[in-house]
Amino acid sequence: MKTVLVGRMIDLFMSHVADSSSPATRDWYGRWLGEFRREHGTRSLANITPALLHRWIAKRYGEATASTQHAAGRSVVRLCNWAVAEGRLAVSPLKGFRNCAPSSREILLSGADYAALIKASPQELRDVIKFLWHTGARPQELRAIEADWIGDRKITLPRAISKGGKTRRVIYLDPMAAAIAARLAEKHNTGPIFRNRAGRAWTRFALAAAFQAARDKAGVPGACAYAIRHTWITRMLERGVGAATVAALAGNSPAIVLRVYSHVADNEDRLRAIVG
Repeated sequence: MKTVLVGRMIDLFMSHVADSSSPATRDWYGRWLGEFRREHGTRSLANITPALLHRWIAKRYGEATASTQHAAGRSVVRLCNWAVAEGRLAVSPLKGFRNCAPSSREILLSGADYAALIKASPQELRDVIKFLWHTGARPQELRAIEADWIGDRKITLPRAISKGGKTRRVIYLDPMAAAIAARLAEKHNTGPIFRNRAGRAWTRFALAAAFQAARDKAGVPGACAYAIRHTWITRMLERGVGAATVAALAGNSPAIVLRVYSHVADNEDRLRAIVG
């Protein structure tokens, strides 16, 4: 079988991802595989061993979170599996690779955490934090919102950028979120309405960096855009909103809400309050 270089296979794989997946998925793979290509792009893909991948993760992401290390490894494993599926390799060289477990995504923020983050953030990030806190939207959804998508107390995302790509994602707005969206839409009537201090649309990495600066200043470890979404979903469930309703508001399936947020059933204070 003809030798296939890592860089060439990444090009082919990213072309496939661009044609078959959302922009967020393309950006996700592009982040990890771009880094891997810079160091190993001229190697034969067949010679990428589990030991080599572990060394790369340790070198490049050794001080990052377990979730980051897991994502980096997962992206390269997916690349090799796709190469096999496409007939470019007979067998994945990473068969048997043991990836590290991702860290828990169930970081919950208190009202005090929220207030501290708001105080520690510039206005542009405050708008992001407040909107996420009041809607439970995904960060990648927020980054894409345009003025034309805003309707009567709701935002309807095009199907192409909605998670799964099968139905249009609708984000419902309470008065606070509606006011933020209206103000930003008036300011930016074309392109994404959420923008950073320089007036540019937030990228995934710029938003992550801004959150890191805010949480360090506020003293709220683990605070990130996705933690706000998880907190919102948990709050809704703890208030007694049914899983099906929460799923509809969050753009998830009821099965995912029940599986991922099963910890809500372990909240003894809430269970005591329910039975009086």
